[in-house]
Amino acid sequence: MFVTKLLLLTLSAKFILMNSFFFRMNGFGSLLDAVQPYIIKPRATVYKMLKKSTLMVAGVFVKCT
Repeated sequence: MFVTKLLLLTLSAKFILMNSFFFRMNGFGSLLDAVQPYIIKPRATVYKMLKKSTLMVAGVFVKCT
């Protein structure tokens, strides 16, 4: 369980870092700040989906080993 949590944390951290880096590279920072309140809800569902898929993959991996 600890390993899967660690995996989840690193994956989500990488995801967040990649997103912020991408937006900074393209100068979308201010645009993102402007629409931030509208993005929060969909992003939460995306993270839930990401968590579910990650957990499924982790579960399959644990079963195989």
